[in-house]
Amino acid sequence: MQSFLTNCGYNLANITIDSNCALGEHSFSKDLVQVYPNPSSSGVFSVALPEVSKGNVLVYNSLGQQMYKDNFTGQTFQIEVSFLPKGTYFLKLINDKNEVFTEKLVRE
Repeated sequence: MQSFLTNCGYNLANITIDSNCALGEHSFSKDLVQVYPNPSSSGVFSVALPEVSKGNVLVYNSLGQQMYKDNFTGQTFQIEVSFLPKGTYFLKLINDKNEVFTEKLVRE
């Protein structure tokens, strides 16, 4: 990386590059986030996070189309998608720290 930047004309005197630099999305630990009941016959899912947080809730169908979007605040909240037909969906939570959690949801 340093040779690339030098070749592009950057002065590296004040730049430090190390292996602690992560590229990509941070993730919630799957073991710490609970989504239940799953499957759900009512279309209501409860979510429990490891700590109080706020962010966005997104639900996608199997074609990748966004079917639901909302905000969340707190350590526990509910997602109500009873309007969706029975099937398999994908939940994506993004908190205010840009940590991402994904889970398959089954609506019976």
